[in-house]
Amino acid sequence: MLVTLLQLVKKIKRPIKKCKKSIKKSLNYRLVLGPLTYNEDGLATRHNCDFMKDERFVQAYNRGKNTGSWRGLDIHWRMHVLCWAANKAKSLEGDFVECGVNKGGFALMVMHYINFKALNKKFYLLDTFCGLSEKYITDEERKAGI
Repeated sequence: MLVTLLQLVKKIKRPIKKCKKSIKKSLNYRLVLGPLTYNEDGLATRHNCDFMKDERFVQAYNRGKNTGSWRGLDIHWRMHVLCWAANKAKSLEGDFVECGVNKGGFALMVMHYINFKALNKKFYLLDTFCGLSEKYITDEERKAGI
């Protein structure tokens, strides 16, 4: 029996579509077609991430990352959201505050990104500056190395 290439493709396509629907339904996942523009820190997307090429963002990100606050993780999208929020907040009344500063990577990035020194504001950094207190760490956190 002679089968045309088109018939063969149609034959293969049906089971693949069925499998795709089954996976989506049973696992509640969405299969994304096409190249991903971002895939870090538990987030994958094919949407615009031009901020990754923005020189101001790149410089600020590198300053924050160089503090060691992020333990070598790449968290560009998370930091983009933080910088977006800080950029909106800089025109509001009041000061800035960060609770749980660690080594200051988030604050340093924000200050560089929004040119904090040009603002008439204060940035309060709150931390124990000695790590977490043992009495507040749960057994699960201790096992996880926190």
